[in-house]
Amino acid sequence: LFGSEASEPVVAALRGIPHAVPICFWSAVVIASWARDANPMVAVGQGVAENLRRHAELVIALDPAYEAGGAHRLLGRIHAEVPRIPFVTPWVKRERAIGELRQAHALAPDDPWNQLLLGMTLLELAPGEKPQALQLLQQVARVAPRPDRAVEDLGVGRMARDALARAGGP
Repeated sequence: LFGSEASEPVVAALRGIPHAVPICFWSAVVIASWARDANPMVAVGQGVAENLRRHAELVIALDPAYEAGGAHRLLGRIHAEVPRIPFVTPWVKRERAIGELRQAHALAPDDPWNQLLLGMTLLELAPGEKPQALQLLQQVARVAPRPDRAVEDLGVGRMARDALARAGGP
């Protein structure tokens, strides 16, 4: 349907469809959730990573700020986590992970998910940026839950505290 970046004809066609962005984004989130629970090699073999990448790039082409930069978050974690396998996932680039997560953070710097995933990814892929990673995780760990996202924010806070404990931070 489209290559490494969302093609203009696909983007143009979807611009006229109501709810195209949320449908593309949330279907990718559901697929990613399934992939986390599946055998990683089964998920890669079924093209899940490629599918997620395409969905994320499509959402970015349509509305990069949707869900506080959620497609940049998704694409960043794909590049951070998916194994780079020749002929299967040659497009995976670890250096792109941090760039995508920085874009999400720039779009919505106060979003706890953006802070958490950027912090975790910096710890994983950029050890020289550990102070910034710990600062981001500490911010998330202290965040007061938003009334409209209390359960989600409590979970994100717990994930940040767990990441801090693993990293040896406060």
